[in-house]
Amino acid sequence: MGDRRPAPTSEALGPAAVTAALRGVLRTALAAEDVEVLVRGSEVSTLPPDRIEAEGGGAGLNLFCYRVVPRMDARPIPSSPDGVPDPDMALDLHYLLSAHGHEDLAAELLLGVGIRALWDAAALDPGRFSPEELGAGRLNGPLGRALAGLERIPVIPEPLPVEDMSRLWSSLGTPYRPSLTFRVSLRS
Repeated sequence: MGDRRPAPTSEALGPAAVTAALRGVLRTALAAEDVEVLVRGSEVSTLPPDRIEAEGGGAGLNLFCYRVVPRMDARPIPSSPDGVPDPDMALDLHYLLSAHGHEDLAAELLLGVGIRALWDAAALDPGRFSPEELGAGRLNGPLGRALAGLERIPVIPEPLPVEDMSRLWSSLGTPYRPSLTFRVSLRS
């Protein structure tokens, strides 16, 4: 008999599901703005920034979850020693949206479209995403179910001071690129 691991719970897939949903919002925005006409090969990735190759590669947006913070204030406290509640998971996911491209003004154009898309989203409605929008291949089903179990997800711009942004990019081991930081509050 093979050792079978249990499938991750929908709650555990929440961060990946939210990242896939945000990537879907950005992909939809790039297609709606017909950015491909201006910037060839534009894509949306979710890789660590040091794995993105701007030189000689295509142009695009990169969405990277650089910090995950549990929200302890949202965790229920047991009411009795033997009555332990099943706590909902509450996390703040901090993202770095960056743009890259080797054509003149490509990064700025792409970043502008990405910022506008996230600004317009303001909050993600978990029930609105089709498996195709998640674009996660074989993970579409589990991620879709994880999204369905989440409450409405606020998308909050979180500008960093110049020093903090510089430290963030230095810690990522890659040269600075035009970027924006934002946070989503995830609660299942």
